[in-house]
Amino acid sequence: PVPGTMPYKRKKTNVIILSKEKLRVLLAAASKSNWYLEILLAVFCGLRKGEIGGLKFSDFDMEQETVSIRRQITSNPIIPKGQSKPEEYQIIERAPKTENSYRTIRVPAAVLKEINIRKKLVESNREKLGDSYFDYGYISSQENGLPHGTASFNVALSKLCERNALP
Repeated sequence: PVPGTMPYKRKKTNVIILSKEKLRVLLAAASKSNWYLEILLAVFCGLRKGEIGGLKFSDFDMEQETVSIRRQITSNPIIPKGQSKPEEYQIIERAPKTENSYRTIRVPAAVLKEINIRKKLVESNREKLGDSYFDYGYISSQENGLPHGTASFNVALSKLCERNALP
């Protein structure tokens, strides 16, 4: 739309599909981390990190063994008036990426088991922190109930892969 501008070249993402053996290594290592549930949701349900961040316990139907995708967590840049660069980023809840992103999908029993474990952990944190706990109902949150930063999952997954010689 602006004459004389050139699009910048984007680095193409290199998608790596893990073999069954490497997937087992990833899951075994993840089972010892705080991000196990998030990794299970990504691997077995095909959810994006923003969708995982936006999931609430109320989105799960344990009887039907399903989860409904209704929102995502993303970062919103705060740009002060008269400036061109963000001063900070705010974590916000938004609608899913596209209309087709609203969906209900089946959830494997192993993932549902981890949902129940996470629910107990969240309830324990809520009880322990009392009025200091922010109860938004997210399944993936910090100990105080606030959502994780948008880069947190990437950082944790990168470290996990690096420590276990995974791509």
